[in-house]
Amino acid sequence: MDPRLDTIKQLRACQETLLEGAVFDGIMKLENFYYTFPDSPYRDDFNSTKEMFNFMIEYFAKDTPDNQRENVYSQIQKQLVAQTSSLVEYYNAFQQTDFRNIYARYHQKIDYLPLLRKLDVDSSKLEDIFMRIWLTNKADNDFQNSVNDFIDNENISEDIKSVITSAITMSLIRYFDFQKLSVLFDIYLKQQGEFSIRALVGIILTLLVHENIAKIYPEIAFKLKETEIVEDNSKNFEYVFLQLIRSKETENIIKEFEKDILPQMKNMQNNFIENLDFEDFSSEKMMDDENPGWENYFDKNPEFFEKMEKFTMRQFDGSDIFSATLGNLKNFEFFRKASNWFTPFSADNSDVLLHLKDKLDDATLDEFLSAFEKASYFCNSDKFSFCLHIPDIAPAMREAAVKMLISEIDGTQEFLSEEDSPVKFDFNKNVITRYIQDLYRFYNFNNSFKGYPNIFKLDIGIHRSDIFKTIPSYKNIIRSCAELSFSQKFFNQATILFEKVVELGVNEADIYEKAAFSYQKLQNFNKALDNYKKSELFDHNKKWLFKKIGFALIKQNNYSEALEYYQKAEKEDPDDLATLMFIGRCYIALENYDEALKTYFKLDFFEPDNPKVMRSIALCSMMLDKYDQSEKYLLKTIEIEPTKFDFLNLGNLFWIKNDKTEAISYYITAISEYKNFKDFKKDFIENKHILEKLAISDFDIKLMLDYLLKKYFEK
Repeated sequence: MDPRLDTIKQLRACQETLLEGAVFDGIMKLENFYYTFPDSPYRDDFNSTKEMFNFMIEYFAKDTPDNQRENVYSQIQKQLVAQTSSLVEYYNAFQQTDFRNIYARYHQKIDYLPLLRKLDVDSSKLEDIFMRIWLTNKADNDFQNSVNDFIDNENISEDIKSVITSAITMSLIRYFDFQKLSVLFDIYLKQQGEFSIRALVGIILTLLVHENIAKIYPEIAFKLKETEIVEDNSKNFEYVFLQLIRSKETENIIKEFEKDILPQMKNMQNNFIENLDFEDFSSEKMMDDENPGWENYFDKNPEFFEKMEKFTMRQFDGSDIFSATLGNLKNFEFFRKASNWFTPFSADNSDVLLHLKDKLDDATLDEFLSAFEKASYFCNSDKFSFCLHIPDIAPAMREAAVKMLISEIDGTQEFLSEEDSPVKFDFNKNVITRYIQDLYRFYNFNNSFKGYPNIFKLDIGIHRSDIFKTIPSYKNIIRSCAELSFSQKFFNQATILFEKVVELGVNEADIYEKAAFSYQKLQNFNKALDNYKKSELFDHNKKWLFKKIGFALIKQNNYSEALEYYQKAEKEDPDDLATLMFIGRCYIALENYDEALKTYFKLDFFEPDNPKVMRSIALCSMMLDKYDQSEKYLLKTIEIEPTKFDFLNLGNLFWIKNDKTEAISYYITAISEYKNFKDFKKDFIENKHILEKLAISDFDIKLMLDYLLKKYFEK
């Protein structure tokens, strides 16, 4: 192992000890660390803190009164945690030579505070300031005052303020510091537009990523309490948590797009090109006429059109659909500056204007950038990607493609602004959604900056943290997060959240049912059954519930009680064939073959030629010595849907009927359906209880397997 990584692991273990409250144990571990690595930095800071601890503990032993002792202890704990964090950062940067790794620049000193104080920040200086803030561990009062003055200055553009806010967020995610966090709280409380909303996202991400460290700062609860003065504060918090949950589905969206959408889009593109008249691209008529090829395509592919429409609508709900198409368009020089990943898109952006100069006529360019700036459903990063990609479009198609996009954007914006639109525009929600998508792009698609954990691959979320309990709307947020996690099929997260909902006093059938279903999907049938039975106390959706309880009981091999619940479900709906199937399954497990056979014959009446029903009838008939009936149904099953198990069962049946020759023939046929003899033997032994129950001895079974193995090798 890399010695540096081993050192970092040792330091993190030391920090965990401190966070658990074992301060003296942590001091001993740090002292041992400095003994092993005497040249490590921050030693003087550590010795000073250790001395403070020794004084405090000695005064305590002498019973010296001190009403500040608890505060001092807390301060010592925080200092030691910060010192271990600083050591981790130092060793992350130690001998780092890959310039793509941010820690290669960790020791670079750029005095950015004078620039902030002078309000002397433009795009040429922004990258250096961004990087230095990102790599700053601890802030001080000078930093806090300078940033606040900077944010308050009306001469500084909101775009630059947004970038600086993002730099503080990136710095906090890398290294927790309460004073930097306080700066974000200050910015959020200003309620001044996009950068204030970005600050809230940064606050929440910081508290989630550094949940364990945040716990030792009771001051954070007061900071969260202060946010209540912000208009729509509860909604803002909820939007952030919900969008972080949606970000977890992005990887699946990309896979879904590549599997289900992209292949058909390529076919559509071929049809599109075949139907275009390239010689008439310059005419205005071409811009107004619809392409007849489109209608033909969708007439022939209504399922694709519907699928594409639903896929697109998910973008308006907050799903990151465009990550599948624009996420990888991040290899332009523009994205080699970290600050550009967090720059709000604007029509007068100098990089965009320079890049598109002479690529489109002035009127088209102005119309496009103006429309694109208003396109609320693209994140900033993707807007830049698309603009930078325009010169790569073939000149013959460029103007047409851009005008088509303008038309699409205008139509979509009009749709969103309609009174009866299913999607209502909300400024704060939109900023939160697109900013988290920008963050997702940076952590997952950038190739120029490495050396930090991907926060979108960490198990973070409100389900893992209790620090937000002081928010008045905490209960509603937890409920919303639970429901969204459930709908997104994040069942592990959903179970934790639904349990929290119950702890908060919500006592509803739906909560228990969804918690139970989530546990069921996680194969935790004990917890599933417990929650299903709690839901049973409510007069709610009885048939569905009885079936779910029955299924959970089957998974626990409690067939007797499962049968009772399936019989209750049958009373609720006598014509439910699935319920009858499970009733039959329970009777078989309980070896009540008479009742099982009656149940399956009833099913056979409603669903003749159902292979599963016929196999069950054959098995019950065999166990009731009705061999001809069993043979009839097994042979009928083979005609309809033959499986290796049917041949195995026929072998068993003919052996029970004392026709060993025919039995061997079916066994050999069954073996040919398996990959190897070992797999056949496993299934044969699992079913030997049928043979033993019907008077075939264990010794004969052993001889039969030997004979079949001999024939297998002969073949």
